[in-house]
Amino acid sequence: MGLVPGIGSKSRFEYLLTVLGGCWSGWHLLLISVLQTKLIWYDAPICPVPAAAAVEHFRLPALRPLGWVLVSLGWFWGPYANLMQHMTTAHRQHYAEAEL
Repeated sequence: MGLVPGIGSKSRFEYLLTVLGGCWSGWHLLLISVLQTKLIWYDAPICPVPAAAAVEHFRLPALRPLGWVLVSLGWFWGPYANLMQHMTTAHRQHYAEAEL
């Protein structure tokens, strides 16, 4: 889906990125389709290529890298803190019981 906007692009860089990404994704999908073992995470290396093409096409607002890091931390900090608290509580309960 991320490769679609780059096909008709006027930017040469975006078009070449789309062609390269399409070739990469196509060969990778062909390879994992032919293999006997089909695990769901085998298609994970394909995801960054269309994402890069979509970012190049839609041009995200120019934030400094520190801004993107802070936005990411703000976005993911709540779920991460909840997960860590749950895991810490489960770990402490597991080793607090005398029979363990």
